[in-house]
Amino acid sequence: MPLPRRQNSASADEAWQVLVLRATQWQHLRPEKAWRPIISLALDAPSFSASNAHDLLLGADGQNPNLRIPAVLPPDTHRRSTLVLSVHYQASGKSTGKGRKRRRLLGSTKLPLCDALERQAGAVDRCCEVKVAPGLGAGGKKKGSGNGVRMMSVFLRVRPPMESAGEGSETLVESRNESPFADSTDSGATDSDADSVAGPSDVERPPLDLSPPSGLRHRKRRKVKGFFSDDESCSVSCSDSDSDGPSPRTPTSTRSRSRTRSRSASRVKNGLLEPEFIEMEVYPDQISPSLLPRVNTVTSTTSVQSRLSVASVSSRLSGAYDAVTYYRELREANHDALVEAVLARLTREWQYVGATLLAVAALDTTVFGFSSGTLFGMDGFALRALTVSAIASALGLALDAGLLFFYLGADAQKFTALAQSMYPSYFYFALTSRLPLFSALISLLALAAFLLAVAFAAWPSAVLAACGVSGILVGLQYVVKAGELVGRAVGSGVRGVRGIAFVYAAREDAEARSPSSTGAEMAAPGVAVPARAGGAPPRPPRAPERGRTGQSVDVRETREGVWVDCRPGSGA
Repeated sequence: MPLPRRQNSASADEAWQVLVLRATQWQHLRPEKAWRPIISLALDAPSFSASNAHDLLLGADGQNPNLRIPAVLPPDTHRRSTLVLSVHYQASGKSTGKGRKRRRLLGSTKLPLCDALERQAGAVDRCCEVKVAPGLGAGGKKKGSGNGVRMMSVFLRVRPPMESAGEGSETLVESRNESPFADSTDSGATDSDADSVAGPSDVERPPLDLSPPSGLRHRKRRKVKGFFSDDESCSVSCSDSDSDGPSPRTPTSTRSRSRTRSRSASRVKNGLLEPEFIEMEVYPDQISPSLLPRVNTVTSTTSVQSRLSVASVSSRLSGAYDAVTYYRELREANHDALVEAVLARLTREWQYVGATLLAVAALDTTVFGFSSGTLFGMDGFALRALTVSAIASALGLALDAGLLFFYLGADAQKFTALAQSMYPSYFYFALTSRLPLFSALISLLALAAFLLAVAFAAWPSAVLAACGVSGILVGLQYVVKAGELVGRAVGSGVRGVRGIAFVYAAREDAEARSPSSTGAEMAAPGVAVPARAGGAPPRPPRAPERGRTGQSVDVRETREGVWVDCRPGSGA
């Protein structure tokens, strides 16, 4: 019998626990108006006997009347163990003796514990829903909905073993509050459970005294002080009253802190001291450089990059394997209905492939009967292609017949047992199930190569033209896409050349229009511009010109224009 949770034993905390919450859509399995289903939990293992199964009688409304007692699985249970959930019916009557009614199995299903944890983590109400298909013992009316026969749903919660079951009261209380069974019980049960596990497993906490305080002296209370790493034992002091302040903080190292933690846990476990934990403060100036972590960044970066590359390659290979096989569909099949759907698809595929391979084998056998004096001749390549086609069709027919013999008409449980007979995975079966289709593909391709080789010997140009046109039509979208990419590349190249030519032309035009090219000097009024180094000397001011009539002519250039000043002068 399973261990009840109220015992709070270490064996129960370190074992897998399963709690059934409720069941739905189970009334149609029996013709009786009001009956109570019996849920049986067991492990699919040779070492597990049927007498050790956990039986639970649900209420008339499908609820579990006792949510405080989960099913405790054996100690050798692990994440890949398979949980067998069965639904039984037993008529009301005597439980023992000759008048005892016989149980009837209404349905059963299998579920790995790892899958149950994944579903439980992704659900909103933190519970796992398990579908149970009705079996042969279900005598009720199977009312069909739009998707077929309705299946019974069982909601349960799975809790893995606790890793830190004996490291103090705070850890136990936190782990119990965070467990998946925390919200399935009422507040009173939670408080009682927390009180029952607050202390060590072997020491009971004395009851609290709620009487008014008297004038008596309080008992002495032990307090744990910190110690240095060189000390061999922890000094324990006693104070006269509880009003004393805390002990002064003693600087210590990381090593002494870890030793304090381990010794405190061991003393709490042995029941020598109260379950208290003293946090020791570590001063930064007392940390030795030898205690600091040393990380080789070059090695760590290289290892991370290698791991990322390996992970990317493995993900690509896994995606390719899922694309050519049914491995993903089989891996994601949560209940028997999905498994049976995948099996039906595989069965139809094997039937179609078997018919195709039978036709190809008949054609190959007919070609083998040709005499040497026929209308078309065969060379060495044609004979080899025909041989490959015959070999592939023969192997495919044999494998297809074997798969149909074993899996045709099998239910979900038989299919799972056969597919996972050696390893608990569908990896190898997914590859084997697609081998007939691969054989048919190779056989058809080899037969097509044989026919093309025979036709090429008779009319080569026609074969080449037909193959070229067929290849263009089949890959027309790729030809159009390649032409589009080439056109874009040519257009971008032409635009780049034109842009470069325009930039050079604009630069030459700007240099031709600049004032420095004509030798003119742009000088602001009132600002003297020095002569350029190595250039011609500045032009002297123009002397006034004298006309023939003895007048002096002065020519000036201003912003308004050119001014000519004519003044009378003395005759020569």
